[in-house]
Amino acid sequence: MDPCCQACGFEGESINHILFSCSIARQVWALANVPHPEDGYDNMSHFSNIHYLLMLMKNRDLNENVRNMIPWIVWYLWKTRNGLIFEGKVFVAMDLISKIAEEADFWLLAQKHEKEMEEEERKMMVNKEQR
Repeated sequence: MDPCCQACGFEGESINHILFSCSIARQVWALANVPHPEDGYDNMSHFSNIHYLLMLMKNRDLNENVRNMIPWIVWYLWKTRNGLIFEGKVFVAMDLISKIAEEADFWLLAQKHEKEMEEEERKMMVNKEQR
């Protein structure tokens, strides 16, 4: 397998490169308005970079839509890299952001619906017990 990043040509592709330092990844993070660490992402440790993202997701000062997109950005960066490698699918950062936002919205809607269904079931059980 070619050790170069198929998206940007950087030699020495790694998890950290795919998710944080690849030019495509940097574009996606910027387009999503996710603030980067003060000193930039750590070039050596994807663990510290993931930790930074997890802390961002807890930050209530950050826009909720941005916080909700973070896991989807990580997933889509990885997924699109695999699509490029194994299927030859080329991707553009702007298209990726649209898909990421859509998936995050669908997921949040599904969570809301699931909570509503659970609440409805709970009410039905309470009503049944009261009879």
